[in-house]
Amino acid sequence: MAYNGTALLVSVDGTALSCETDSSSMSLTRDLIETTCKDATGSAKTYIAGEKGGTIDVSAAYVVNATAGFSEMFAIWDAGTEVAWTWGSTVAGEKSYSGVGLIGDLSNEAPQNDRATYSFTLTISGVITEVVNPT
Repeated sequence: MAYNGTALLVSVDGTALSCETDSSSMSLTRDLIETTCKDATGSAKTYIAGEKGGTIDVSAAYVVNATAGFSEMFAIWDAGTEVAWTWGSTVAGEKSYSGVGLIGDLSNEAPQNDRATYSFTLTISGVITEVVNPT
């Protein structure tokens, strides 16, 4: 069954980026350490799991009076402040993910005769926790 992406939200330091957000994504990675030896069967590579991490990308409308808009993300980026984040469903009984991270990339776009937007990438620092939202 497909899931409506509108129901998946990002929050930064406890403030949901809901109404202005166009899209968000959480991309998780894990380093794979090659362990292939010279006499590998069938010349097949082998690996073991290494460190893991990820990023959260957000694109949002540039709204001047937003509770958590470009100005607030700029302040976080400018200070190099680590922030708490949550990504996922807010529906009771469904899952969401949380942790801390740093905003490494922040940009604006102001096209002619179209709405202004901003975007940022939050790089996850440390452990990612999966939780079931309270009922």
